[in-house]
Amino acid sequence: MKTVSFVSRVICILVIFTLFVSIDGNRAEAAYTYQEKVNVDILNVRANAGTGYAIIGKLKKDQVVTVHANRQGWSKIAFGQGYGWVSSQYLTNVTRTGYVNATTLNVRSAPSTTARILTQVGTGTAVTVQGKDGSWMRVYIPSKRITGWVHGDYISNKAATSTASQPSTWTGYVTATTLNVRSAPSTTARILTQIGSGTAVTVQGKDGSWMKVYIPSKKVTGWVHSDYISDKSSASAQVVLLHNTNLRRGPGTSYGIISVEPAGTSLTKIGQSNDWIQVRRKDGVTGWVAGWLVGSAQSSPLKGKTVVLDPGHGGIDGGASGRLYVEKRLNLSTALKLGSLLQQAGAKVIYTRSSDIYVSLNQRVAISNQSNADAFISIHYNSCTGVCSGIETFYYSMSKDSVLARSIQNNLIKSTQLRDRGTKYGAYRIIRNNQRPAALVELGFLTNPTEERLIGSISHQKKAAQGIYNGLVEYLK
Repeated sequence: MKTVSFVSRVICILVIFTLFVSIDGNRAEAAYTYQEKVNVDILNVRANAGTGYAIIGKLKKDQVVTVHANRQGWSKIAFGQGYGWVSSQYLTNVTRTGYVNATTLNVRSAPSTTARILTQVGTGTAVTVQGKDGSWMRVYIPSKRITGWVHGDYISNKAATSTASQPSTWTGYVTATTLNVRSAPSTTARILTQIGSGTAVTVQGKDGSWMKVYIPSKKVTGWVHSDYISDKSSASAQVVLLHNTNLRRGPGTSYGIISVEPAGTSLTKIGQSNDWIQVRRKDGVTGWVAGWLVGSAQSSPLKGKTVVLDPGHGGIDGGASGRLYVEKRLNLSTALKLGSLLQQAGAKVIYTRSSDIYVSLNQRVAISNQSNADAFISIHYNSCTGVCSGIETFYYSMSKDSVLARSIQNNLIKSTQLRDRGTKYGAYRIIRNNQRPAALVELGFLTNPTEERLIGSISHQKKAAQGIYNGLVEYLK
Protein backbone atom coordinates (compact mmCIF):
# COMPACT_ATOMS: atom_id res chain seq x y z
CA MET A 1 0.00 0.00 0.00
CA LYS A 2 2.91 2.38 0.72
CA THR A 3 4.29 1.75 -2.81
CA VAL A 4 0.92 2.57 -4.36
CA SER A 5 0.69 5.72 -2.26
CA PHE A 6 4.16 6.83 -3.35
CA VAL A 7 3.36 6.25 -7.05
CA SER A 8 0.11 8.20 -6.69
CA ARG A 9 1.96 11.13 -5.17
CA VAL A 10 4.51 11.14 -8.00
CA ILE A 11 1.73 11.11 -10.63
CA CYS A 12 -0.04 13.97 -8.83
CA ILE A 13 3.16 16.04 -8.77
CA LEU A 14 3.70 15.43 -12.50
CA VAL A 15 0.13 16.52 -13.30
CA ILE A 16 0.54 19.70 -11.27
CA PHE A 17 3.88 20.41 -12.97
CA THR A 18 2.30 19.90 -16.40
CA LEU A 19 -0.49 22.31 -15.55
CA PHE A 20 2.02 24.84 -14.24
CA VAL A 21 4.01 24.68 -17.48
CA SER A 22 0.86 25.06 -19.56
CA ILE A 23 0.05 28.37 -17.90
CA ASP A 24 3.59 29.66 -17.88
CA GLY A 25 3.71 33.31 -18.93
CA ASN A 26 6.17 32.34 -21.69
CA ARG A 27 3.39 30.58 -23.57
CA ALA A 28 1.14 32.54 -25.96
CA GLU A 29 -1.30 30.92 -28.35
CA ALA A 30 -2.52 32.03 -31.73
CA ALA A 31 -5.44 30.62 -33.63
CA TYR A 32 -3.36 30.32 -36.79
CA THR A 33 0.00 31.18 -38.35
CA TYR A 34 0.62 33.93 -40.86
CA GLN A 35 3.56 35.54 -42.61
CA GLU A 36 4.99 39.01 -42.09
CA LYS A 37 7.97 40.89 -43.53
CA VAL A 38 10.67 42.83 -41.66
CA ASN A 39 10.35 46.57 -42.35
CA VAL A 40 13.62 47.81 -40.70
CA ASP A 41 17.26 47.28 -41.68
CA ILE A 42 18.11 45.06 -38.69
CA LEU A 43 15.62 43.46 -36.28
CA ASN A 44 16.67 41.78 -33.03
CA VAL A 45 15.21 38.35 -32.26
CA ARG A 46 14.86 37.84 -28.51
CA ALA A 47 14.37 34.83 -26.26
CA ASN A 48 11.01 36.13 -25.03
CA ALA A 49 8.55 39.01 -25.42
CA GLY A 50 10.42 42.05 -24.11
CA THR A 51 13.56 44.13 -24.54
CA GLY A 52 14.91 42.72 -21.27
CA TYR A 53 15.39 39.25 -22.76
CA ALA A 54 18.56 38.02 -24.48
CA ILE A 55 19.12 38.62 -28.21
CA ILE A 56 19.33 35.21 -29.91
CA GLY A 57 19.64 36.40 -33.51
CA LYS A 58 18.97 39.13 -36.04
CA LEU A 59 16.79 39.54 -39.13
CA LYS A 60 17.36 41.69 -42.20
CA LYS A 61 14.95 44.02 -43.98
CA ASP A 62 12.36 42.30 -46.22
CA GLN A 63 13.04 38.93 -44.61
CA VAL A 64 9.77 36.97 -44.33
CA VAL A 65 8.91 35.22 -41.06
CA THR A 66 6.06 33.01 -39.87
CA VAL A 67 4.16 34.39 -36.88
CA HIS A 68 2.73 31.86 -34.41
CA ALA A 69 1.44 34.07 -31.60
CA ASN A 70 1.18 37.65 -30.31
CA ARG A 71 1.61 39.11 -26.86
CA GLN A 72 1.51 42.77 -25.85
CA GLY A 73 3.12 44.16 -28.99
CA TRP A 74 5.48 41.22 -29.58
CA SER A 75 5.27 38.45 -32.19
CA LYS A 76 6.41 34.86 -31.67
CA ILE A 77 8.15 33.67 -34.86
CA ALA A 78 9.68 30.45 -36.15
CA PHE A 79 13.45 30.93 -35.79
CA GLY A 80 16.16 28.34 -36.37
CA GLN A 81 15.07 25.05 -34.84
CA GLY A 82 12.68 26.74 -32.43
CA TYR A 83 11.05 30.11 -31.80
CA GLY A 84 12.00 33.69 -31.04
CA TRP A 85 10.25 36.98 -30.32
CA VAL A 86 10.37 40.27 -32.25
CA SER A 87 8.64 43.62 -31.80
CA SER A 88 5.41 43.57 -33.86
CA GLN A 89 5.76 47.20 -34.94
CA TYR A 90 8.69 46.26 -37.19
CA LEU A 91 6.69 43.69 -39.17
CA THR A 92 4.40 44.22 -42.16
CA ASN A 93 1.74 41.67 -43.06
CA VAL A 94 2.34 39.53 -46.16
CA THR A 95 -0.71 38.29 -48.03
CA ARG A 96 -1.28 36.70 -51.43
CA THR A 97 -4.20 36.36 -53.79
CA GLY A 98 -5.67 32.91 -54.36
CA TYR A 99 -8.52 31.66 -56.52
CA VAL A 100 -11.27 29.15 -55.74
CA ASN A 101 -11.04 26.00 -57.87
CA ALA A 102 -14.17 24.28 -56.53
CA THR A 103 -17.67 24.71 -57.98
CA THR A 104 -18.96 25.70 -54.55
CA LEU A 105 -16.68 26.22 -51.55
CA ASN A 106 -17.86 26.59 -47.96
CA VAL A 107 -16.30 29.45 -45.99
CA ARG A 108 -16.35 28.48 -42.30
CA SER A 109 -15.96 30.31 -38.99
CA ALA A 110 -13.06 28.08 -37.88
CA PRO A 111 -10.60 25.61 -39.49
CA SER A 112 -12.87 22.57 -39.19
CA THR A 113 -15.53 20.83 -41.28
CA THR A 114 -17.86 21.04 -38.28
CA ALA A 115 -17.53 24.83 -37.94
CA ARG A 116 -20.40 27.12 -38.92
CA ILE A 117 -20.65 28.01 -42.63
CA LEU A 118 -20.43 31.79 -43.04
CA THR A 119 -21.01 31.86 -46.80
CA GLN A 120 -20.24 30.01 -50.03
CA VAL A 121 -18.07 31.10 -52.96
CA GLY A 122 -17.88 29.79 -56.51
CA THR A 123 -15.21 28.88 -59.02
CA GLY A 124 -12.73 31.64 -59.80
CA THR A 125 -13.59 33.81 -56.77
CA ALA A 126 -10.53 35.84 -55.74
CA VAL A 127 -9.57 35.64 -52.05
CA THR A 128 -6.80 37.19 -49.97
CA VAL A 129 -4.89 34.45 -48.12
CA GLN A 130 -3.98 35.78 -44.67
CA GLY A 131 -2.71 32.71 -42.81
CA LYS A 132 -2.77 28.93 -42.31
CA ASP A 133 -3.74 26.32 -39.75
CA GLY A 134 -2.62 22.93 -40.99
CA SER A 135 -4.39 22.23 -44.29
CA TRP A 136 -6.80 25.15 -43.77
CA MET A 137 -6.37 28.72 -44.99
CA ARG A 138 -7.67 31.90 -43.40
CA VAL A 139 -8.97 34.11 -46.23
CA TYR A 140 -10.62 37.49 -46.74
CA ILE A 141 -13.19 37.57 -49.57
CA PRO A 142 -13.36 41.13 -51.00
CA SER A 143 -16.52 40.44 -53.02
CA LYS A 144 -18.40 39.53 -49.83
CA ARG A 145 -16.36 41.49 -47.25
CA ILE A 146 -16.11 38.33 -45.12
CA THR A 147 -13.14 36.70 -43.38
CA GLY A 148 -13.25 32.95 -42.75
CA TRP A 149 -11.59 29.56 -43.26
CA VAL A 150 -11.45 27.32 -46.35
CA HIS A 151 -9.64 24.09 -47.09
CA GLY A 152 -6.32 24.74 -48.86
CA ASP A 153 -6.95 22.05 -51.49
CA TYR A 154 -9.52 24.30 -53.14
CA ILE A 155 -7.38 27.44 -53.47
CA SER A 156 -5.05 27.89 -56.47
CA ASN A 157 -2.32 30.47 -57.03
CA LYS A 158 -3.59 31.24 -60.53
CA ALA A 159 -7.05 32.11 -61.79
CA ALA A 160 -8.72 29.67 -64.15
CA THR A 161 -8.07 30.49 -67.80
CA SER A 162 -11.67 29.78 -68.75
CA THR A 163 -14.74 31.23 -67.11
CA ALA A 164 -17.24 29.29 -69.21
CA SER A 165 -18.32 27.18 -66.22
CA GLN A 166 -19.01 30.21 -64.02
CA PRO A 167 -22.68 31.23 -63.82
CA SER A 168 -23.44 34.81 -64.81
CA THR A 169 -25.05 37.02 -62.17
CA TRP A 170 -27.43 39.94 -62.50
CA THR A 171 -29.47 42.23 -60.29
CA GLY A 172 -33.17 41.54 -59.89
CA TYR A 173 -35.95 43.27 -57.96
CA VAL A 174 -38.78 41.75 -55.92
CA THR A 175 -42.26 42.41 -57.33
CA ALA A 176 -44.26 40.69 -54.55
CA THR A 177 -45.39 42.52 -51.42
CA THR A 178 -43.72 39.82 -49.30
CA LEU A 179 -41.51 37.08 -50.77
CA ASN A 180 -40.27 33.98 -48.93
CA VAL A 181 -36.57 33.15 -49.31
CA ARG A 182 -36.14 29.39 -48.86
CA SER A 183 -33.22 27.05 -48.17
CA ALA A 184 -33.89 24.99 -51.33
CA PRO A 185 -35.87 25.35 -54.60
CA SER A 186 -39.15 24.03 -53.18
CA THR A 187 -42.25 25.42 -51.46
CA THR A 188 -41.71 22.86 -48.67
CA ALA A 189 -38.16 24.03 -47.95
CA ARG A 190 -37.37 26.01 -44.78
CA ILE A 191 -37.99 29.79 -44.95
CA LEU A 192 -34.73 31.61 -44.24
CA THR A 193 -36.16 35.15 -44.33
CA GLN A 194 -38.73 37.36 -46.07
CA ILE A 195 -38.15 40.38 -48.31
CA GLY A 196 -40.46 43.12 -49.51
CA SER A 197 -41.36 44.72 -52.81
CA GLY A 198 -38.48 46.51 -54.53
CA THR A 199 -35.73 44.68 -52.64
CA ALA A 200 -32.63 44.27 -54.81
CA VAL A 201 -31.17 40.75 -55.06
CA THR A 202 -28.21 39.25 -56.90
CA VAL A 203 -29.41 36.34 -59.07
CA GLN A 204 -26.71 33.64 -58.98
CA GLY A 205 -28.38 30.72 -60.74
CA LYS A 206 -31.57 28.91 -61.65
CA ASP A 207 -33.27 25.55 -61.05
CA GLY A 208 -36.43 25.25 -63.13
CA SER A 209 -38.78 28.05 -62.06
CA TRP A 210 -36.65 28.87 -58.98
CA MET A 211 -33.79 31.35 -58.68
CA LYS A 212 -30.83 31.23 -56.33
CA VAL A 213 -30.32 34.76 -55.00
CA TYR A 214 -28.07 36.66 -52.61
CA ILE A 215 -29.79 39.45 -50.65
CA PRO A 216 -27.18 42.16 -49.81
CA SER A 217 -29.46 43.94 -47.32
CA LYS A 218 -29.73 40.76 -45.21
CA LYS A 219 -26.48 38.99 -46.19
CA VAL A 220 -28.49 35.83 -46.93
CA THR A 221 -28.35 33.42 -49.87
CA GLY A 222 -31.44 31.34 -50.69
CA TRP A 223 -34.06 30.42 -53.27
CA VAL A 224 -37.11 32.38 -54.51
CA HIS A 225 -39.71 31.72 -57.19
CA SER A 226 -38.75 33.43 -60.47
CA ASP A 227 -42.31 34.75 -61.03
CA TYR A 228 -41.61 37.41 -58.38
CA ILE A 229 -38.26 38.68 -59.65
CA SER A 230 -38.00 41.41 -62.32
CA ASP A 231 -34.92 42.73 -64.07
CA LYS A 232 -36.25 46.28 -63.72
CA SER A 233 -36.45 48.31 -60.52
CA SER A 234 -39.79 49.65 -59.33
CA ALA A 235 -40.44 53.26 -60.24
CA SER A 236 -41.01 54.00 -56.55
CA ALA A 237 -38.48 56.50 -55.18
CA GLN A 238 -36.19 55.82 -52.23
CA VAL A 239 -36.07 58.28 -49.34
CA VAL A 240 -33.68 58.49 -46.39
CA LEU A 241 -34.62 59.59 -42.88
CA LEU A 242 -32.55 62.59 -41.82
CA HIS A 243 -33.45 62.18 -38.12
CA ASN A 244 -34.93 59.53 -35.84
CA THR A 245 -38.53 59.51 -37.10
CA ASN A 246 -41.91 58.16 -36.01
CA LEU A 247 -43.49 55.80 -38.54
CA ARG A 248 -47.23 56.46 -38.15
CA ARG A 249 -50.41 54.69 -39.22
CA GLY A 250 -51.67 57.72 -41.13
CA PRO A 251 -50.66 61.13 -42.53
CA GLY A 252 -50.57 63.20 -39.34
CA THR A 253 -49.40 63.39 -35.74
CA SER A 254 -52.83 62.26 -34.51
CA TYR A 255 -52.24 58.77 -35.91
CA GLY A 256 -50.67 56.02 -33.82
CA ILE A 257 -46.93 55.27 -33.94
CA ILE A 258 -45.94 51.95 -35.52
CA SER A 259 -42.24 52.28 -34.74
CA VAL A 260 -39.41 54.76 -34.36
CA GLU A 261 -37.06 54.47 -37.34
CA PRO A 262 -33.43 55.59 -36.85
CA ALA A 263 -31.74 58.32 -38.88
CA GLY A 264 -30.19 56.94 -42.04
CA THR A 265 -32.93 54.37 -42.68
CA SER A 266 -33.76 53.98 -46.39
CA LEU A 267 -37.48 53.56 -47.20
CA THR A 268 -39.51 53.15 -50.40
CA LYS A 269 -41.89 56.00 -51.13
CA ILE A 270 -45.30 54.66 -52.26
CA GLY A 271 -47.57 57.67 -51.78
CA GLN A 272 -48.01 61.20 -50.45
CA SER A 273 -50.68 63.31 -48.73
CA ASN A 274 -49.82 66.99 -48.37
CA ASP A 275 -46.60 67.13 -46.29
CA TRP A 276 -46.74 63.46 -45.32
CA ILE A 277 -45.11 60.61 -47.26
CA GLN A 278 -46.34 57.04 -47.32
CA VAL A 279 -43.41 54.62 -47.17
CA ARG A 280 -42.66 50.91 -47.09
CA ARG A 281 -39.91 49.32 -45.01
CA LYS A 282 -37.76 46.51 -46.37
CA ASP A 283 -39.78 44.01 -44.32
CA GLY A 284 -42.97 45.08 -46.13
CA VAL A 285 -44.49 47.17 -43.28
CA THR A 286 -46.05 50.41 -44.55
CA GLY A 287 -46.70 53.69 -42.76
CA TRP A 288 -46.40 57.47 -42.94
CA VAL A 289 -43.53 59.83 -42.09
CA ALA A 290 -43.32 63.63 -41.99
CA GLY A 291 -41.99 64.92 -45.32
CA TRP A 292 -39.75 67.51 -43.66
CA LEU A 293 -37.79 64.71 -41.94
CA VAL A 294 -36.72 62.87 -45.10
CA GLY A 295 -34.39 63.42 -48.02
CA SER A 296 -33.65 61.75 -51.34
CA ALA A 297 -31.54 58.59 -51.20
CA GLN A 298 -29.43 60.11 -53.96
CA SER A 299 -28.79 63.22 -51.87
CA SER A 300 -27.57 61.38 -48.76
CA PRO A 301 -23.97 62.43 -47.99
CA LEU A 302 -23.20 58.77 -47.28
CA LYS A 303 -24.44 57.55 -50.66
CA GLY A 304 -21.57 55.74 -52.41
CA LYS A 305 -19.04 56.56 -49.66
CA THR A 306 -16.69 53.88 -48.31
CA VAL A 307 -16.39 53.65 -44.52
CA VAL A 308 -14.02 51.19 -42.84
CA LEU A 309 -15.14 50.15 -39.35
CA ASP A 310 -12.46 48.72 -37.08
CA PRO A 311 -13.78 46.89 -33.98
CA GLY A 312 -10.64 47.00 -31.81
CA HIS A 313 -8.90 43.86 -30.46
CA GLY A 314 -10.45 40.41 -31.05
CA GLY A 315 -9.47 36.75 -30.84
CA ILE A 316 -6.50 36.26 -28.51
CA ASP A 317 -6.49 40.00 -27.79
CA GLY A 318 -9.41 40.78 -25.48
CA GLY A 319 -8.56 44.43 -24.83
CA ALA A 320 -9.75 46.06 -21.62
CA SER A 321 -11.93 44.18 -19.11
CA GLY A 322 -14.46 45.22 -16.50
CA ARG A 323 -16.41 43.18 -13.99
CA LEU A 324 -19.08 42.29 -16.54
CA TYR A 325 -17.73 42.84 -20.04
CA VAL A 326 -14.67 42.26 -22.23
CA GLU A 327 -13.85 45.12 -24.57
CA LYS A 328 -13.47 43.12 -27.79
CA ARG A 329 -17.13 42.00 -27.67
CA LEU A 330 -18.53 45.48 -27.07
CA ASN A 331 -16.35 46.88 -29.87
CA LEU A 332 -17.76 44.37 -32.36
CA SER A 333 -21.37 44.79 -31.20
CA THR A 334 -21.20 48.57 -31.58
CA ALA A 335 -19.45 48.37 -34.97
CA LEU A 336 -22.11 46.05 -36.40
CA LYS A 337 -24.90 48.37 -35.25
CA LEU A 338 -23.11 51.35 -36.81
CA GLY A 339 -22.48 49.43 -40.02
CA SER A 340 -26.18 48.65 -40.39
CA LEU A 341 -27.05 52.37 -40.15
CA LEU A 342 -24.41 53.30 -42.71
CA GLN A 343 -25.46 50.62 -45.21
CA GLN A 344 -29.10 51.71 -44.99
CA ALA A 345 -27.98 55.21 -45.96
CA GLY A 346 -26.17 53.93 -49.05
CA ALA A 347 -22.60 53.70 -47.72
CA LYS A 348 -20.23 50.87 -48.56
CA VAL A 349 -19.10 49.41 -45.22
CA ILE A 350 -15.92 47.36 -44.82
CA TYR A 351 -15.15 45.69 -41.48
CA THR A 352 -11.59 44.90 -40.41
CA ARG A 353 -13.19 42.01 -38.54
CA SER A 354 -16.79 40.84 -38.37
CA SER A 355 -16.31 38.05 -35.82
CA ASP A 356 -14.15 37.26 -32.79
CA ILE A 357 -10.82 36.85 -34.59
CA TYR A 358 -7.39 38.39 -34.19
CA VAL A 359 -6.36 40.88 -36.89
CA SER A 360 -2.97 42.62 -36.66
CA LEU A 361 -2.70 46.41 -36.63
CA ASN A 362 -0.81 46.30 -39.94
CA GLN A 363 -3.63 44.31 -41.54
CA ARG A 364 -6.24 46.76 -40.29
CA VAL A 365 -4.34 49.74 -41.68
CA ALA A 366 -3.81 47.92 -45.00
CA ILE A 367 -7.57 47.31 -45.34
CA SER A 368 -8.21 51.05 -44.94
CA ASN A 369 -5.49 52.13 -47.36
CA GLN A 370 -6.34 49.53 -50.01
CA SER A 371 -10.06 50.38 -49.94
CA ASN A 372 -9.37 54.11 -50.41
CA ALA A 373 -11.80 54.74 -47.55
CA ASP A 374 -13.57 58.07 -47.15
CA ALA A 375 -13.36 57.54 -43.39
CA PHE A 376 -11.81 54.99 -41.00
CA ILE A 377 -13.28 54.60 -37.49
CA SER A 378 -11.55 52.45 -34.84
CA ILE A 379 -14.02 51.56 -32.07
CA HIS A 380 -12.90 50.95 -28.47
CA TYR A 381 -14.00 51.04 -24.84
CA ASN A 382 -11.65 52.54 -22.27
CA SER A 383 -9.86 51.69 -19.00
CA CYS A 384 -7.82 53.52 -16.37
CA THR A 385 -6.25 52.87 -12.96
CA GLY A 386 -8.34 55.46 -11.12
CA VAL A 387 -11.98 56.52 -11.42
CA CYS A 388 -12.53 57.78 -14.95
CA SER A 389 -15.61 58.40 -17.07
CA GLY A 390 -16.70 59.75 -20.42
CA ILE A 391 -16.02 59.58 -24.14
CA GLU A 392 -12.96 60.79 -26.05
CA THR A 393 -11.90 60.69 -29.70
CA PHE A 394 -8.31 60.63 -30.97
CA TYR A 395 -6.74 61.87 -34.20
CA TYR A 396 -3.15 61.79 -35.47
CA SER A 397 -2.95 64.29 -38.35
CA MET A 398 -4.35 67.75 -37.65
CA SER A 399 -4.96 68.41 -41.36
CA LYS A 400 -6.27 64.96 -42.31
CA ASP A 401 -8.05 63.63 -39.22
CA SER A 402 -8.99 66.35 -36.75
CA VAL A 403 -12.18 67.57 -38.44
CA LEU A 404 -13.51 64.01 -38.59
CA ALA A 405 -12.62 63.41 -34.93
CA ARG A 406 -14.29 66.62 -33.73
CA SER A 407 -17.47 65.94 -35.70
CA ILE A 408 -17.74 62.42 -34.26
CA GLN A 409 -16.94 63.50 -30.69
CA ASN A 410 -19.52 66.31 -30.70
CA ASN A 411 -22.27 64.05 -31.99
CA LEU A 412 -21.37 61.21 -29.63
CA ILE A 413 -21.84 63.51 -26.65
CA LYS A 414 -25.19 64.76 -28.00
CA SER A 415 -26.39 61.19 -28.55
CA THR A 416 -25.12 59.50 -25.34
CA GLN A 417 -25.06 62.43 -22.87
CA LEU A 418 -21.87 61.02 -21.31
CA ARG A 419 -19.04 63.23 -20.03
CA ASP A 420 -17.18 65.01 -22.85
CA ARG A 421 -13.44 64.24 -22.59
CA GLY A 422 -12.83 66.01 -25.90
CA THR A 423 -10.77 65.28 -29.00
CA LYS A 424 -7.09 64.57 -28.47
CA TYR A 425 -3.89 63.90 -30.39
CA GLY A 426 -2.91 60.22 -30.29
CA ALA A 427 0.04 58.47 -31.95
CA TYR A 428 -1.75 55.12 -32.15
CA ARG A 429 -0.40 53.06 -35.05
CA ILE A 430 -3.90 52.31 -36.33
CA ILE A 431 -4.38 56.03 -37.14
CA ARG A 432 -0.72 57.10 -37.36
CA ASN A 433 0.02 54.81 -40.33
CA ASN A 434 -3.39 55.35 -41.94
CA GLN A 435 -3.35 57.27 -45.22
CA ARG A 436 -7.11 57.85 -45.07
CA PRO A 437 -9.07 60.22 -42.73
CA ALA A 438 -9.08 58.27 -39.46
CA ALA A 439 -10.29 58.55 -35.87
CA LEU A 440 -10.17 56.29 -32.81
CA VAL A 441 -13.11 56.52 -30.38
CA GLU A 442 -13.18 55.45 -26.72
CA LEU A 443 -16.85 55.03 -25.83
CA GLY A 444 -16.70 54.85 -22.02
CA PHE A 445 -14.75 53.20 -19.19
CA LEU A 446 -15.12 49.48 -18.42
CA THR A 447 -13.08 50.02 -15.24
CA ASN A 448 -15.76 52.33 -13.84
CA PRO A 449 -18.44 49.91 -12.47
CA THR A 450 -21.27 52.44 -12.81
CA GLU A 451 -20.32 53.41 -16.35
CA GLU A 452 -19.63 49.78 -17.30
CA ARG A 453 -23.24 48.80 -16.60
CA LEU A 454 -24.41 51.65 -18.83
CA ILE A 455 -22.04 51.19 -21.76
CA GLY A 456 -22.60 47.44 -21.81
CA SER A 457 -26.30 47.92 -22.52
CA ILE A 458 -27.77 47.57 -25.99
CA SER A 459 -29.38 51.00 -25.66
CA HIS A 460 -26.01 52.70 -25.10
CA GLN A 461 -24.40 50.89 -28.01
CA LYS A 462 -27.25 52.04 -30.24
CA LYS A 463 -26.80 55.63 -29.02
CA ALA A 464 -23.05 55.40 -29.59
CA ALA A 465 -23.58 54.01 -33.10
CA GLN A 466 -26.10 56.78 -33.82
CA GLY A 467 -23.68 59.43 -32.57
CA ILE A 468 -20.85 58.21 -34.79
CA TYR A 469 -23.28 57.96 -37.71
CA ASN A 470 -24.44 61.54 -37.20
CA GLY A 471 -20.81 62.67 -36.98
CA LEU A 472 -19.99 60.97 -40.27
CA VAL A 473 -23.01 62.57 -41.97
CA GLU A 474 -21.91 65.99 -40.72
CA TYR A 475 -18.29 65.37 -41.76
CA LEU A 476 -19.13 64.07 -45.26
CA LYS A 477 -21.46 66.99 -46.00
